[in-house]
Amino acid sequence: MADRFGRLAPGGAATSTGDADRARVAFNRARSRVKLRMAALGWALAAAFGFFMAIVTNGNGRWGFAHPGVIIGIVFATSAVAMWLMSFSGHPERMYAAFTGNDKDAGPTG
Repeated sequence: MADRFGRLAPGGAATSTGDADRARVAFNRARSRVKLRMAALGWALAAAFGFFMAIVTNGNGRWGFAHPGVIIGIVFATSAVAMWLMSFSGHPERMYAAFTGNDKDAGPTG
């Protein structure tokens, strides 16, 4: 009876909870994890560039944590760690959608 009602009422509750839906949700989560980890890699490369620039420039006599390259490197490294940790969440597609502001990537659970 419920199955028949589900076919008659479009836009109601989801009627198919088969293997295809579970596979799609698992794929969306894996894809979001990869996207977050690629973003973390980008932030890490930007941090490495900031630290490299701190090494090769004098920074107007500033050394250590006061050097602009070190400050930029620390900010980017912190962002890289945050992205990497977000990829280990239970629902990375929600984290990715919140990070990018794109709700269509949130998937069926978002």
